[in-house]
Amino acid sequence: DNSMLLNIDLNKIFTKEDIKQIKEIIKTEQYNFGLSTREKISVQNQLVSCYKNALIQTGKKSIVKTSVTIKLFMDGIIDSKEIKIRVIDDENKFSAEDYDIAINNAKIALAYCNPIRNLPRTKYQSWQNINFVFDIVE
Repeated sequence: DNSMLLNIDLNKIFTKEDIKQIKEIIKTEQYNFGLSTREKISVQNQLVSCYKNALIQTGKKSIVKTSVTIKLFMDGIIDSKEIKIRVIDDENKFSAEDYDIAINNAKIALAYCNPIRNLPRTKYQSWQNINFVFDIVE
């Protein structure tokens, strides 16, 4: 019989702080119906892929960080009226053209990623509004 019960004392493996963090993560996942790590990575991978495609299409590398906030419909389609793209780098650090390139690349990336796929409908409240940063891709 391989169904042996293991009696593991978590205090010997994890610090009290570790256990507190693990419990907090579990509580958040269960009670706020937040996206699981796998679901977050899925969205992140889609966005990274779309951003890389945008850079290939424009042939212009973004050197400016942009923060993007989008609102999604239940089917993952991006609400075009609820897109906010803003530069989060120092205003005086780059040229106006650099900012335009960054914002244009972000817009193209969103077009590639529309709709965002594999979002769990039961957790719509947790992914209805998403904020992320497009950073420099080497």
